Amino acid sequence: MTILIILAAIAVIAGIIIHFARANPSRWTGQKIVDSQTKDTENPSIAAVCAGVSTLAQFARKEQECQAPQTTPREAVPRLTGAGLNGTSLLEERTTLSRGFYFEPLSDRLRRYMTGISFPSGDAGNLAVTLDDLRYLHIMHYDFNGNQTEGELICNKLIAKDLAEIFYELYTQEYPIEKVLLIDKYNGNDTASMEDNNTSCFNYRPVEGTKNLSKHALGLAIDINPLYNPYITYNSDGTRNVSPSASLAYAERSHVFSYKIDAQDLCYRLFTEHGFTWGGNWNSVKDYQHFQKTDAF
Repeated sequence: MTILIILAAIAVIAGIIIHFARANPSRWTGQKIVDSQTKDTENPSIAAVCAGVSTLAQFARKEQECQAPQTTPREAVPRLTGAGLNGTSLLEERTTLSRGFYFEPLSDRLRRYMTGISFPSGDAGNLAVTLDDLRYLHIMHYDFNGNQTEGELICNKLIAKDLAEIFYELYTQEYPIEKVLLIDKYNGNDTASMEDNNTSCFNYRPVEGTKNLSKHALGLAIDINPLYNPYITYNSDGTRNVSPSASLAYAERSHVFSYKIDAQDLCYRLFTEHGFTWGGNWNSVKDYQHFQKTDAF
């Protein structure tokens, strides 16, 4: 009886092996996996999973894992809006100072994105500047954590080279700038941009509290680390207005604190060497974040 049971068991096992071999003729030969005739060899990740499998039991455990669908990595999406919109469509017109530092005209996609936000929609013929007068500027800079990161600006073509050279020098000296993003990321709201300590340039808007067109509207002015370098106006009663209001702690310029722009600061030196004037030197108001180059226009 024992012999009959053993023979029956052997017959069952043999049947299972024969059935498995017929169902997987290209995968099972002499107790080894053969991948050369299968599509798995086209996917190194599957071959790696199956490597070293040399017994039927191991193969049975690995079979489902080996056959799992493989996902294709998603393409990297540019972190910067302007860089993504301009892409490489204007390479022939791009001026490159160094790796990561270049300026070029605005693509049609970038123009559409800006129109109605930082650039007015409607009749452009009555505006002080046109989209053709502007340039997209890509830079590298060090953030407040000491990390190298990308930044972007829209500026007037007349100062694009100046800004590229200045930001390149700031970068080589590891001068900290928290972020440099298009004002359009803040829906064109200058206060929101300042409160987020965003460095920006072009924005077709008036001077705060007036009807006079700002030099930012011409793309000839830039605000650097604005939260720490506020815009201050003075009232007839001696009181002052600090913008943004979150910058009140940094309005007293005799105090020592990080990211303060003054006459000894590298940022001040570089901009003034390139012919920019600094709002911190003005008399009736103080705009410590602000540099402009009006003689270029």
